[in-house]
Amino acid sequence: TYHYQSKDEKFMPLILFAVGIAALLGCIKDAFYIVVASPMLVLSIAYVGSYYYSLTCAYMAGASGLRKNLNLMIPNLFMIVGVLWAYLLITIALTILVHFYPQMALDYAKGLLDTAIMTGTLIIFNGICDKYYWTGVILVAIVLIPSAAILPMLLRDMDTFLGSPLNLQWGLVIYGVGMLVSTVISCILRVVLYKVPAMRGKL
Repeated sequence: TYHYQSKDEKFMPLILFAVGIAALLGCIKDAFYIVVASPMLVLSIAYVGSYYYSLTCAYMAGASGLRKNLNLMIPNLFMIVGVLWAYLLITIALTILVHFYPQMALDYAKGLLDTAIMTGTLIIFNGICDKYYWTGVILVAIVLIPSAAILPMLLRDMDTFLGSPLNLQWGLVIYGVGMLVSTVISCILRVVLYKVPAMRGKL
């Protein structure tokens, strides 16, 4: 869906938001849906940054420095807002759900550990996908496919972290750190990779 020239792109944030909220509601029965909800909620905001982003002008040799900086800064700001938005919604939703379904607390914590890796990988991919799409796809596949197969098995019997019982608070901390690190990497990569002109000396 990541084609910023698509005439239907204005509907994509709403679709991503709807899927993210539906997945959050699904967490009542299965903590796996956190893995679905998190990237959808992040992208429901981050995707809007693509409206203001022109890859051609962002790293075109003849573009002004101000234009380049704005074209690189605006999507980064939307990504940061998207991450904060997703973290806030997920924190509120899971806190409420744990109040009514305390038996799900450990499952939610494990789901947050899982999605920290999944969402973090996709956030980094979002920072490079315009210029290095297929390289990013391969890297994402290398991380996500083994993670999707191995992580659930590793987390199944995990009930402590750093010697303390694994609970929702630990899950939110680890999830938050993962989102923070991946967002910083994504923003840095977008700035570093797109500052190089596509064809030096040509417009």
